[in-house]
Amino acid sequence: MSAFWNDLVSGATCLGVAFGAYQLLQARRGLREGFERTFVERCEGIIANIDLGGNS
Repeated sequence: MSAFWNDLVSGATCLGVAFGAYQLLQARRGLREGFERTFVERCEGIIANIDLGGNS
């Protein structure tokens, strides 16, 4: 294989690894945001069901 093709394949591999790393970071961010959203919804549900005894 010529030096041109070696350089081309090396560059493509580098770009592929960088793109894969970016996708992993995006997926991790999405999972964290989903967890936080679920946590907040559960806390809001608990707070909404707390009886403060104001209507005695």
